[in-house]
Amino acid sequence: MPSPAAVGGWALAAGAVGVGTAYAAGAFAATYKNFDDYANKNGFIYIGIVGDSDNNSVKKLLDEDKGTNKNGYRDLLKGVWNSMDDSGITTPTKPKITNDNDLSQLFPTTDTISKSSEIAAFTKAWCEIKKLKKLAEDKTWTEKTIKEDSEWGVFKSACLREKQA
Repeated sequence: MPSPAAVGGWALAAGAVGVGTAYAAGAFAATYKNFDDYANKNGFIYIGIVGDSDNNSVKKLLDEDKGTNKNGYRDLLKGVWNSMDDSGITTPTKPKITNDNDLSQLFPTTDTISKSSEIAAFTKAWCEIKKLKKLAEDKTWTEKTIKEDSEWGVFKSACLREKQA
């Protein structure tokens, strides 16, 4: 007959294995209400509500980014613009491209953007809707599900800046 200490040791080992398995399966992963909650808890600045004349506003970032920096805000927004649908947004309307879907009309690399106010207004409205994106009732956001979501990358590029240390 095993001693009480041996039985306790086996029970402890079995419990540790169970907890380890649950952890590996994501049972203890942090959960989030929506994109905004994730962004706030993970070192991002949400720019969808920043006033147009303030630092880190969509408009100011567009107007001041006149270089050919491939990591600049203008280029990031240009890269996700066609993925930003206007469903749920009645006003402002999404600025349109006049010919051949040439995004450089809206986002020139060196010139002033003639429609920066309209682009900023639409982008901010889009960000406000997407920041509250929810999953089905019985699901919760985790870092994994957020990063796998098709709209997360678009939201991150258009609506967030990383906090500077």
